[in-house]
Amino acid sequence: MVEDKEKIFDKFKEKRNDISKIRLSLNTINEQKEKFYSEKEKISNEIRKLIGEIKNFKKKRDKLTKIVKTKKIEKEKYYKQISEKIGEFSKLQAKKRDFFAKNNIKGDPISIRKQIDKLELQVETEAISFDKEQKIMKIIRDLRSKSGDFSKVQKVLDELNKLSKEIDVLKAKEKEFKKDIKKNAKESQNEHESMIKLSKQVDELKSQEKELFDKFMKFKNEFNEENKNLKSLLTDLGKIKGSVDVIKNERKKNIERKKEMTIKEKKDMVDKKIKSGQKLTTEDFLVFQK
Repeated sequence: MVEDKEKIFDKFKEKRNDISKIRLSLNTINEQKEKFYSEKEKISNEIRKLIGEIKNFKKKRDKLTKIVKTKKIEKEKYYKQISEKIGEFSKLQAKKRDFFAKNNIKGDPISIRKQIDKLELQVETEAISFDKEQKIMKIIRDLRSKSGDFSKVQKVLDELNKLSKEIDVLKAKEKEFKKDIKKNAKESQNEHESMIKLSKQVDELKSQEKELFDKFMKFKNEFNEENKNLKSLLTDLGKIKGSVDVIKNERKKNIERKKEMTIKEKKDMVDKKIKSGQKLTTEDFLVFQK
């Protein structure tokens, strides 16, 4: 019977030691678990921050891409107008060549006209000899024969000049659109490259995040398993504690009984001494008082 009680006490101590070990293990595992979770959350926050930046870059890129598309459409309109004007210009050039051929016009009519005006001004304003005047007038007649009907030539040239100016204006506008398109396209590409760069960083961080999460889950599973073991041990300990409490109460009662018996025996001895007239000791008086 005594041996059984000792076994219960030994088992109780063993369970308490096991519980202490598991609690120590749980603290260690929990520290590791929380450490990896904290590191994982730090990476997760960084990923969220980068994704926000990526969205901003994407928004800017898409806006610039839309601008580029719109400007390309506008540029194409100018290009089409330029092509049409050049076509008209080519037709007028052909018309000019035909006119020059039909009217036997040689050289540049405008240049010839300038020469005629210069010579006529010279005859009108300068004091020149009759012979020289006749020579100049002959030159003027020859030049006029080369230029033909200048009024008709001038009309064609004016149309060509007008078209040339219109083409120059359209080309200038098209050039401006090309410049803007190139600028916006470059900015769009820069935003895209920044987005790609950050996306690569996110991919790398996600890999780290997964690794840290896997470690966190490993320690979390270990923690849950140890916690389950702890609960099981605490249940076992609770059951054994009932038996231990019973044994302790029995032992306490036995000690009290023995103590009471000892006091009674001593009291009987003191009573005998008093009856027999023996001298009482200090211990006897203490027993008597009790």
